[in-house]
Amino acid sequence: MARRFDTKACKPCLKLWHFEGEPIKNLVTGEEHRARIVLPNGFEYKEAEMGNTVHCRVNGVERLAFELKNTYAQLNAFDWSN
Repeated sequence: MARRFDTKACKPCLKLWHFEGEPIKNLVTGEEHRARIVLPNGFEYKEAEMGNTVHCRVNGVERLAFELKNTYAQLNAFDWSN
């Protein structure tokens, strides 16, 4: 994936959530298949890369805790400057 985040800068967050992602794969060839959403005038982001959530877990109070496996992932840098 094109986006990376600094896990060292977010040590307190790591106790609350865990995320493993990977690129979308072509079902026939098994090769990476890149897909992006580009919104030149987007109000939250300008570009997002699609992927697969291998595993995601959010720890919290019972109503806020959840776990996802092999589902949609979207990675983007937020841009709330406008």
